[in-house]
Amino acid sequence: MPDASISPAQIMPVCEKCGYVLTGLNSESRCPECGTLIAESSPELRQPPPWEVPGEAPFRGFIRTSAAIIFHPTRFFRALPSRANPRLARDFGLIQYAIASLLFGIATAAHASWLLLIYNWPWRSIYLAGLGLAIVLFVLLNLVTALAARLTNWEATYRGMRLPLPVVERGLHYHSAHYIPVALLACLTTVGYAISVSRGWISESHDTIYLYVLCGEVVLAAAYLFYTYWIAMRNLMFANR
Repeated sequence: MPDASISPAQIMPVCEKCGYVLTGLNSESRCPECGTLIAESSPELRQPPPWEVPGEAPFRGFIRTSAAIIFHPTRFFRALPSRANPRLARDFGLIQYAIASLLFGIATAAHASWLLLIYNWPWRSIYLAGLGLAIVLFVLLNLVTALAARLTNWEATYRGMRLPLPVVERGLHYHSAHYIPVALLACLTTVGYAISVSRGWISESHDTIYLYVLCGEVVLAAAYLFYTYWIAMRNLMFANR
């Protein structure tokens, strides 16, 4: 028997949990494949986030949407329309990239100030390093997002998943909110250590521990970003809207 979940057309209703085609089935019944209530795959359950609601104050909508993504990612992407206006999602992502890049730039400047104690770097070089990295990271985040979207779309197409490129790009632009906790943690760690050393609260003998902490944060950040990326793609994979 052919797998009914493979490559369903965009207009065909499918079970949003397993991808089984639901054409001709009663909305009050259950999916024959996984047993999920068909009503749980209703397109009406997907509504635009506050950022996309007409009349919503932009700043308030941005904060509410960001909080929903960070604290309730599964719920957010499960309710996100996957084929709505791509421009709004793109604008949201650009703001998130800019904030994350700025925080990483501050983290770089703080870390460089720690190096100042060793190599006697001038303060101007530290500020320029932070600003330069912020600009470079903003460009890189956009390029990496575009590349990740292409690779995800290619793999999904190969595996018969319903993840066309515009849907993937939309999901990744909203997933960008997850860069903020990572950048904020790096910023707090580097700035906190630089201040602590400069004011004599802790000695330079803790440098090795500080570097180990940064390395650990890199590993945790990679796992966190991949996990939240999978949550986004999984909940958009069979979206009926």
